[in-house]
Amino acid sequence: MVASDSVVANSTTIEEEYRDHIERGKSLYRNSVLPELKEAGQANKGSFVVIDVPSGLYEVDVDDSVADSRLRLRCPNAFTWKERIGYNAPHAVGGGLSLDDEFEN
Repeated sequence: MVASDSVVANSTTIEEEYRDHIERGKSLYRNSVLPELKEAGQANKGSFVVIDVPSGLYEVDVDDSVADSRLRLRCPNAFTWKERIGYNAPHAVGGGLSLDDEFEN
């Protein structure tokens, strides 16, 4: 194997890890965190949830940086995923956020 083959192999591994992180983060949110938050009703709608993907621990706050900071006190090396409760994305760039039908149901 030459050096360029190693770079390509490492890039593929990083991409796979990134995709796995996204899938695991979304899955944790949908299957574990969201059902708990639905029980609290509309009180958390619009707040941010920051999840440590490896442990499943999470924090909720109206300020995403506060939720992240609190989570990092509990998990200093957190590998995080962020969602905005009740919406399709945590932030909007050049447009608006859409409501997430799954939160309502």
